[in-house]
Amino acid sequence: MSDQDQSLPNLFIMGSGRSGTSMVAGLFRNAGYFMGSKLHAPRHSNPMGFFEDATVNNVNEEILAPYVPAPVHRDGIVYQADAPGPGQRWLVRLSPDTNISATPEQLDVIAGLAENQPFCFKDPRFSYTLHLWRAYAGDCRFICVFRDPAEVVESILTECRSVNYLRNLSISVKQAAEVWSYNYRNILQNHAGIGRWFFVAYDQIFEPGCLARLAAFTGAELDREFPTKALRRSKAAYQFGPDIQNLYDELRQRSQQNMDLSP
Repeated sequence: MSDQDQSLPNLFIMGSGRSGTSMVAGLFRNAGYFMGSKLHAPRHSNPMGFFEDATVNNVNEEILAPYVPAPVHRDGIVYQADAPGPGQRWLVRLSPDTNISATPEQLDVIAGLAENQPFCFKDPRFSYTLHLWRAYAGDCRFICVFRDPAEVVESILTECRSVNYLRNLSISVKQAAEVWSYNYRNILQNHAGIGRWFFVAYDQIFEPGCLARLAAFTGAELDREFPTKALRRSKAAYQFGPDIQNLYDELRQRSQQNMDLSP
């Protein structure tokens, strides 16, 4: 590891799944970060890779499990079929008032992962579990990626229809919108008031000025050739209520503040 690598801050990348978090994580793939020893393989929905580590995902899955009701099979009917099961909990919908805790064994796993510094860990579940990681992260910074909620909802629904491990999950447009909403409500209410944050919209990632500011924020050399607009496949025209629109506006305001700073 070079002296430059040792000076890099640890990074957490988060935001609702299907929002561009993988594209942002890919910017750091050659920057000297530990991203995990069990990265998920690319597939059709993310042909460039996910940059998520299975061990990071699994411990966050275990932490969230007690807060998600399990589906119930009774008389041939599946009740609570919209409750995400194992491997699906990046689609949970938990209020920011939920008091999420971890067992000593889970905290030991987090501590072990955090020893691999500098690290760049990405997981949508950090929207709910980030407070449990901070104590072990040392010098760290946080990147929150967001995207038009209508496009995210369409991408979530497409993913649930097309990927085997999600096909038993019943999720509606309304519930997919709640996935988006609860992710960012948790981030803003429970996490964003502590530490150094960089909010970035999906569309901004393709702007050279944004990448310059993100490089300055992290001190890392970005792979600026990684982002590609060719993978933007989800178009939708869903209409949502004022709560989601106001939340989206707040995220855009925060990202614009990043753009207004000198790189």
